[in-house]
Amino acid sequence: MKFLPFILRHLERNWIRTCSTASAIAVCIFLFCTLQTFVASMTGFLKQGTTRLITRHNVSLVFRLPNAYEPLISAVPGVKRVAASNYFGGMRDLSKPADAFTNFAIEAEPYLAMYPEYLLKEPEKWAFLLDQHGCIIGRALAEKFHWKVGDTLQLESNISAYRIGKPLDFVVSGIYDTDQVRYPGTNDTVLFFQYKYLDEATGRKVGVAT
Repeated sequence: MKFLPFILRHLERNWIRTCSTASAIAVCIFLFCTLQTFVASMTGFLKQGTTRLITRHNVSLVFRLPNAYEPLISAVPGVKRVAASNYFGGMRDLSKPADAFTNFAIEAEPYLAMYPEYLLKEPEKWAFLLDQHGCIIGRALAEKFHWKVGDTLQLESNISAYRIGKPLDFVVSGIYDTDQVRYPGTNDTVLFFQYKYLDEATGRKVGVAT
């Protein structure tokens, strides 16, 4: 503590340098925390057991794999079920990146069968499966944006391949809980919607991301 007066005196000699250094450190800490949170949100769903294998582009989830890969993967010995998913990158407002959250287009029925850690009430599950514009959201995500079953929302992708000049319309079919006892760390801040809807909205086969 005896050196503290000397340190403070030194800092006072050049307030511009001191403030610039403090600001740079603050910005670095902010970026680190923000990016780490984003990466954790993006990769949390990738925490798998020993019975599930994810195949994705070697660069990023944003880049797609051809749809033709799906039957090829299905034909691999030992594979019991395959479900396609695409990272959509949808946002409620593209000018507000702070409101971003993870969202995927999925082949609903096989995907949910492969992910028993997502717990849905049976009526909500069937409402989702039967409504191409339906989506399901995690409990934490619902609480963050105060969404409930039956609410409508719009998302516009920040990925050029999925930009169609207008947002996609969704209705919340269900809110899923997670089985943290058997599957600790399961992400409950994700929105899932129908893969067919993304196909239809973009007017083409968008490719399989995972």
